[in-house]
Amino acid sequence: MQSDTAFSCEAALRPIPDAPETPPARSLLEVDDLTWQAGGFSLHCSFVVHRGEYVVILGPTGAGKTALLERICGVRTGTGRVRLGGLDVSESPPRKRTIGYVPQDYALFPHLSARRNIEFALRLRRLPGEKRRELVRQYTDMLGIAALLDRDIRSLSGGEKQRVALARALVTEPRLLLLDEPVSALDEENRETVCCELRRLPDRTGVSVVHVCHSLEEAKAVADRILLLRAGRIVQSGPWAALARAPVDRGVVSFLRLPNYLAGRSDPGRGCVRVGPGDLTLRVSEELPAGPVLCRIPPEAVRVLRSGESPPDNVIEGGVTRLDEAGPMYRATLAVGRLRLFFYVPRSQAQEAGLGPGVVVRVGFPAASVRVRPDRLPVESPDSERC
Repeated sequence: MQSDTAFSCEAALRPIPDAPETPPARSLLEVDDLTWQAGGFSLHCSFVVHRGEYVVILGPTGAGKTALLERICGVRTGTGRVRLGGLDVSESPPRKRTIGYVPQDYALFPHLSARRNIEFALRLRRLPGEKRRELVRQYTDMLGIAALLDRDIRSLSGGEKQRVALARALVTEPRLLLLDEPVSALDEENRETVCCELRRLPDRTGVSVVHVCHSLEEAKAVADRILLLRAGRIVQSGPWAALARAPVDRGVVSFLRLPNYLAGRSDPGRGCVRVGPGDLTLRVSEELPAGPVLCRIPPEAVRVLRSGESPPDNVIEGGVTRLDEAGPMYRATLAVGRLRLFFYVPRSQAQEAGLGPGVVVRVGFPAASVRVRPDRLPVESPDSERC
């Protein structure tokens, strides 16, 4: 039975250590100052993919994700270097880069059977018939599509076409596999199944994978490491837990939908941060960086204040917009203007306070609970007023 996420298979849950980058000796793909331009858009990226690693390039529509994959495999031209296994392939044609590529539309030949689609690149390489049949059998058995080999491509479902396209890329035994939105056209059940299969590929075949998508749940399900792409630039990279714990700016917070991060401007001399467009201030006990900052308020630190109770360092009043069940607790959403604050409250306390949508409440939390990070994006409307 599915959990609350569409990607919940055990195969996808390979433990990922939160550790420093793998030493360069283990790198398979090195992308160095890779560029591409079209109109007013500019792509400029550098990163490394390690052997056996599953990397997801995550970003909104228009960020340049597909263009980046096509630059890596040589379909688009530009400046910069691409090294594969230490060998510079920047000037090599796509067919000589030992890279498997599955585009978003799969690019299957509609007039060929599934078998002939899968064999296509092997025939171009003039592999003997027995070797072709062995490779096709190996990868179609692995992907569970052996029974589809003699079917017409036009008769296959979206999930079946996806597996055929994946088999066609894998039979060439590439060192690197590039996947462009591989499950975007599938229904929820097939997305979960295919993501589980994709997550196993590095362990089963030794291939390194670069997977492009815009879905947070999809990225969390399959990635060892995530590269966040925005407007043609990689703004942050790391395992999901590291990104969620230490986002570099409010753009990352917004895209990843991270709760209880508030953008503001610090006043180190007074030990406080002004957040939002109004007069909301937060008292902070840790040393503050100057300028734009992101404040995180742990949900577990927030409590509903009773009448007459001695207030903590920070008190916020707002209207409850949601009250969702969360085991023995409720997860409440508090609106303060355009700001949203999430916290948990025991059921008995929620009933005692009469919490529900539309109810105005005061909540509080200590200054020591607030965590502050610099915000690398400039503040949209700088406010010179002090806290």
